[in-house]
Amino acid sequence: MSTWNVGKYHWEEHSANAWAKTRLNELVNEISIEGWEFSDSSFKSIHAARTIRKAKEIRTFEIIFEVKFKFNGMNGKIEFPDISEDAADFPEEWEALLTFTGTSNDKSAAEKKVVRSAAEKDVIPAYRKAFATWVEEFKAIPSAE
Repeated sequence: MSTWNVGKYHWEEHSANAWAKTRLNELVNEISIEGWEFSDSSFKSIHAARTIRKAKEIRTFEIIFEVKFKFNGMNGKIEFPDISEDAADFPEEWEALLTFTGTSNDKSAAEKKVVRSAAEKDVIPAYRKAFATWVEEFKAIPSAE
């Protein structure tokens, strides 16, 4: 990775944030689900790095993402507060929080349940799939020699 770290023994970290932000935005902007409108997708935090210690390379990442939505006349947002390498092999464990905004927050529980069910069926899996694709691509970046 660098000339000073002969033998790759010492801790060394190289940021992959720029690539991560670009690629993640490409993936989430490709998501289109009939009946849903998405806006203001935002990565609140991105930390992606290739690290080395004791001659072993490790990929680390922590991402916080949110997107606003309109569906069935209701508004809200979906947030993924902790996308990280801790559950990289199990994207279904990445928590998704759906909240309603504005007057949609005052709707009945039954009306909200319809939106939550639709999000859990189609939207949340689509975003998890995009993030999982990114993880596989990140892991596949060749090691720096």
